[in-house]
Parts: sequence; structure tokens; C-alpha cells
Amino acid sequence: QYYGALSIGSTIYYATFIVEWRLLNGLPYSTYNLHSVGSYDMETEEQQTIFTDRQMVAMGDINGTLHVIFYNSEVSPQTYSLEKWNGERFENVKTFPAGGGDLLEINGGTFVYDEAANTIYMGMRNLAGDTESAAWYFDLDNSLELTKTGGTSDVNYYFVKCDDGIYVTGYRNTAGEDEDEHYEAYIFKPTNPGNWNFSTENKQVFDNAMFTNPAYDPVRNVIYGFNDNETLVTYDIAAQAFSGGIWVNSGLYGIIPINQNN
Repeated sequence: QYYGALSIGSTIYYATFIVEWRLLNGLPYSTYNLHSVGSYDMETEEQQTIFTDRQMVAMGDINGTLHVIFYNSEVSPQTYSLEKWNGERFENVKTFPAGGGDLLEINGGTFVYDEAANTIYMGMRNLAGDTESAAWYFDLDNSLELTKTGGTSDVNYYFVKCDDGIYVTGYRNTAGEDEDEHYEAYIFKPTNPGNWNFSTENKQVFDNAMFTNPAYDPVRNVIYGFNDNETLVTYDIAAQAFSGGIWVNSGLYGIIPINQNN
């Protein structure tokens, strides 16, 4: 299962999330989750497996270097650790409490780093089963743990960094319990990515659409995202216009933002 991808310079990093299934009394059951992150250098065409079978929360680009947040379930109490990849191994940057929670599932598998605030932002789901979503930030200067910000529990949030700042995209199902699914997509640029309220933000709303796994194209100044039914949606930042419905193919796994300078 595709989990997330990002590009740093000429290198694409891609992550998968695999559930191993076995049979018990003739019925399938899941045994454990397997994470894997690999890299592909577009210039040298070299491919590398960075790690397999570690409890990854999310990965991101901090100052041009791959960083990964891991969940450490083997220690008591459980912790998260932010670690930097130096090309051969991971170096610990910071360890902080997990707050007694389980492994978080980060939307898109990637986080966004704000250099000015030295803060990581990410959207998350499955905090309480499949019912609660949230937006999180982690201040690398001051915080000791992940902090929840903004939002309502029925919206799936994603962060994307653009030339003019950090945007939040998201979607939720607006249909009733006895109705077919009907989605609304949202996009807005919070004044402070670490302190906003979804109910009062100046967000744009698009009917019958989703907006997941956003990727920014600096050449066209647009944000691409996944819609339902294996289509792509596009948000033009300058025009503040939204379009979608472009079918890609049935094997589409993710959108990989490529550094246009490489």
C-alpha cells in the first residue's frame, strides 16, 4: 500500500505500508504492519532501500535532508523520535512522549516543515478508531510533545508548502448516515499554521470533491490533489480556482512533487 512520497533535490523517497495477513481456522487475520522506505536518484538512476520493518509515522524534508518520525513501542512509556538520514544511517534529532497513544496514521505519510517557526505540521486520522481526525504540529524549539490545532474531528487534513506559505487542504463526507457518500473539499491558507480554527477560517469550499495527498507545482503555481474515483483535482493559487475530474489510470498510487530545479 502506498504511504507517501517526497523529493529532495534529485532524489525521490517513497514509502509503503504493508499489512501481513495469515490464516487462522481458515479465516484471514492481520499479524503486524511492515513499513519500508526506499529512494531513487533521478540523475544516477540508483535505487536504495533505506529501511524495512520500522514503525514509521511520517517523513519529510528538513533543510534539504530526509527526516523520519518513528514510533518507539518497545520502550515504556512509548515515545516518538525525529531522526535524520545521513545517507548511511539515522541520527536522532529529538525524542518526545507519545502521550500513551498508539501509532498515528499520518495523512499522506509526509509532514511539512516550516523553517521560520522551526515547526513540523501534519494531518492525522485514526486517533480514536476511524472516527477522529486532527491537525497536529510539533515545535522543535519549545514543545515536548505533539500538539493538536484547529479543525473538527470529521475533516481529513493535509498540509502542503507553497511559495507563498503553507496551505491546508481537506475533505469530509457530508452525507447522512443513510445516504450515499457525498464529499466537500476545502483549501485555505491559515495566518498561523500552528493556531487556526477550521470553523472560522476563510476557506474555499468545493462541492462533490475530495482533496488528498496535495503536491505543489511551483512552475504552474498550482496544487494538485487526489479526488475520488482515481482522478486529479487542481487548485490554481493565483486565480483561486478549482478544477478536477481528470482521470489518470487505475494504477495510480500517489502524487510525487518533483523539485523543478533538478
